[in-house]
Amino acid sequence: MDNSAIVVDQSCADEVCISFLHLPLEIRQQIYRHVLDAHPRVERELPGYPARGIRRYVTSRITRQNQSASIAREAASYQPLPSSKPLGYIPRNLLCACKQIYTEARLVPFQTNELVFTEWMTSAVSYCEAVLRPMQSWQRAAIRHVRFTMGLHELYDRPANEHGLSPSFRCRLEHVCALLPGVRTMRINLSSGDFPTAWFEKGRDRDETTMKEDWSGGRRWIDEGLRKMGSLRVVEIECSFLVWMTPAWLPRAEKQRVEEELALRWCAKVEEILNEGRPDGMRTRVFAVTSVGGSSPKDSCSGMEAGPLAEADALTLSFMPSSLGVDFSGTM
Repeated sequence: MDNSAIVVDQSCADEVCISFLHLPLEIRQQIYRHVLDAHPRVERELPGYPARGIRRYVTSRITRQNQSASIAREAASYQPLPSSKPLGYIPRNLLCACKQIYTEARLVPFQTNELVFTEWMTSAVSYCEAVLRPMQSWQRAAIRHVRFTMGLHELYDRPANEHGLSPSFRCRLEHVCALLPGVRTMRINLSSGDFPTAWFEKGRDRDETTMKEDWSGGRRWIDEGLRKMGSLRVVEIECSFLVWMTPAWLPRAEKQRVEEELALRWCAKVEEILNEGRPDGMRTRVFAVTSVGGSSPKDSCSGMEAGPLAEADALTLSFMPSSLGVDFSGTM
């Protein structure tokens, strides 16, 4: 076809020309999310401080082999929380285009990103508090997904030692839950620490570990923390600390079975306490999970993964004075 013969009626061309704001809001929101995915936030490496690595966290739900048919169907239909995507941001020049675009796009980074808090030069909860405190209230309220990798000491006060001293940490998980009213999904990887006497006790032969029925000394993080998060719907917990609570001489398959059974019972108890007095429509599900995939080796004595997680997708926030503003958009 001879392109020179094509004649365009300019008046018709003007009639079909539309602007970005003429698109439906749902399509604009999808475009904002594509922009977020196309702009991963790269951590800054400051002199003397190594930048955090990029890590992927994929989980699989732990189930029992002899579970009932209804539970088996539920387990088959359950989809674990997706692997963390890169921590993205909305470019400042897009947010500054006009007031309407700013209003529509400013919440997208908080609603889409999973904020990851790990133990690195401080406790995970202290790190979380340092990041959240400088935020404005609308920013904190828009956060939907968080992940913690923390030690057991951030959930409860350890019992008194032989000198009568009971170490108490200034900031525990329940202290930051009030700063996250809009969170819907939370993932927690509990690493090792002192033997959690608030929940477990040793058997007569010292090799057997059993879970206590009375959690009065170790439920404050649930009552004063998770229960006050009204939007919370799913909690995934990886009980990595169980690796050190089962006998190392057990065969690998048996050790894994014992660890998974303890994890299932522990998470079931957390869900029971979390949903006390709640109607069915307001219940929060708590799932026991284990990390899967990737190249990270399993601990040589364990059936559950306890070492560093596999290579990633998720960018954790650096605990640096220069990055505590969490500049997702450049306009905060």
